[in-house]
Amino acid sequence: MSNWKYVMLKVGQINVPVIFSDILIHSKVDDAIKPMLAGKAPAKVVGAGMIMGLTVETLGAGSVSLGINARPEDKDIVNTYEDNGGVRR
Repeated sequence: MSNWKYVMLKVGQINVPVIFSDILIHSKVDDAIKPMLAGKAPAKVVGAGMIMGLTVETLGAGSVSLGINARPEDKDIVNTYEDNGGVRR
């Protein structure tokens, strides 16, 4: 069983993978992402599917646009998502 999905967008000549939890719906993620790309080349979905085997390392730098850093536990939550669905035990 996969707990991750993806959509692959083609933005101009660039392939942009968007990876997300399986509780989200491909088409809704596509709808949410495209407005974020406004002003760039047109975005088109060229692929979508499921992902098995994802390992993440977090970097403390975090997100400038959100003004928040990665938490040490984020890596463990993502890497054990398949086993516990994001619930930290």
